[in-house]
Amino acid sequence: MKRIFGMILMLLMINLILTGCGKNASLPLPQSSSSDSGQYNQESPDYTDINPYPPDFADPSTEQLQENDGDSSQAGAAGSADDSAVDVDLTKLSSTMVFSEVYNMMVSPDQYMGKTVKAEGVFQVFQDPDTKKNYYAVVIADATACCQQGLEFIWNGDHAYPDDYPEEESEIEITGVFQSYQEDSSTYYYLLVNDVKPV
Repeated sequence: MKRIFGMILMLLMINLILTGCGKNASLPLPQSSSSDSGQYNQESPDYTDINPYPPDFADPSTEQLQENDGDSSQAGAAGSADDSAVDVDLTKLSSTMVFSEVYNMMVSPDQYMGKTVKAEGVFQVFQDPDTKKNYYAVVIADATACCQQGLEFIWNGDHAYPDDYPEEESEIEITGVFQSYQEDSSTYYYLLVNDVKPV
């Protein structure tokens, strides 16, 4: 008798676990109609636009730009007037975000063309073995320092290597305009900088 009672109790418990106490735990799904081709209806209360890119707050409105036009002379001691001229400041991002942003600059260069970029990293020189031409770059590593991404820069003016440049492998900071050039039927991207500062 105890054995039969135990079996019945065990079957009731399994039934209770499988049914989830009888509540309907499923969430309502958005209903689709033939007119929306499987897409969410934006007027539906169930529609949510997750992570729109770019976010609405990324571009200042015309009113915000007009308000800030006269404020640059009233910049604080932190140098915000100088920072306001920078469109992409890589020095204020974490190492993971800097690496990601530089990678994005290489795969989507049209989004950065003509923008002022501020970067900090390791100065390196690369020499083409055929032409003996030097190429200068600031190299930025990711958070684990396993991957590196370089930004080529051209120093505006008449500067000779190695006399006018910092020591190779030293930390530098550059601010320049993102541009491109053609060489051997390939397009290359670089920053045109006015100053190279050791950090």
